[in-house]
Amino acid sequence: MANDGAYLAALVTDLTPELIQEGLAREFVRRVQDLRKTADLDVADRIKLFVVATPGLKAAVETHRDYITAETLTVELAFAAPPARVATVEDEFEAEKMTIGLVKA
Repeated sequence: MANDGAYLAALVTDLTPELIQEGLAREFVRRVQDLRKTADLDVADRIKLFVVATPGLKAAVETHRDYITAETLTVELAFAAPPARVATVEDEFEAEKMTIGLVKA
């Protein structure tokens, strides 16, 4: 809490399940954007995205699907193993694991 004369400010720092899911979705987008760079895609290229993830991360991706597809220019998002010969990455964050793959659409 901060007090400045007649004003008092208090911050609530509780992480709700919704905030946790939003954070996972944002971190997922960052990982996809990194993979786009690694795959040497143009910033305007549309992609097909393949995702295998632990239940918590999968739920976050499903909940924030519209945000994720808009931010990453994904035209097709499949919860399936990436096919052979596509750019892939395996990663772990916030105790969630994922394998993602992408290909230019």
